[in-house]
Amino acid sequence: MAIENKQQHAPIRQALGSEWPSLGAAIRRHYDLPPNTDTQLEVEGIMEVVLSPIGKVFITFGRLLDALVPFKGRDIPVTVRNWSTPDSSDMFWHRTFRYPGKDPIIFRSRMEYAGDNNIVEYVKYGLGMRLQLSSEGETLRYDSHGYQWNLGPLTLRIPDWLMLGKAVIREIPISEQAFQVSFEVNHPLWGRTFGYSGQFKFSE
Repeated sequence: MAIENKQQHAPIRQALGSEWPSLGAAIRRHYDLPPNTDTQLEVEGIMEVVLSPIGKVFITFGRLLDALVPFKGRDIPVTVRNWSTPDSSDMFWHRTFRYPGKDPIIFRSRMEYAGDNNIVEYVKYGLGMRLQLSSEGETLRYDSHGYQWNLGPLTLRIPDWLMLGKAVIREIPISEQAFQVSFEVNHPLWGRTFGYSGQFKFSE
């Protein structure tokens, strides 16, 4: 029997391993970009963003890293472009939020497989969120387990509670062409600090 080479797969598929086939078709399509290739896809959606006063303080700083979005709002058009590149096994993200009357807000990141069922999602300057993946039926779930900051040869681990709090993200299939996203961050002292939710469909 041939042994599957996990390195041939995108970071999310590597982290889920045997749970990968249980995900809905739209979720698998969203994440199954072959690594080390010139491949991309795009989804369009409408989102609601919630943000507490404490969350706004952290996210204002986070904008220096092109991370998250600093405004609340409903019915916000969002475009998400994902891609892989020939010289990397990572998955890249470019999210564009179009608030009425404001310049587009860009949230960039990349996902790297981190062993077992974990990934790290990095923004600028080597700051990343550690995420543990699992499936809930056809739904993909992420649970944050702190942050890490890569400073040259050193890696600094930062617990969730020193920043926005613990994140739980779910991607729920609606059909083969659409899915729902729910992202919520809760702090043990300050409650919900940030979140967004909405529905997306593939552009093609």
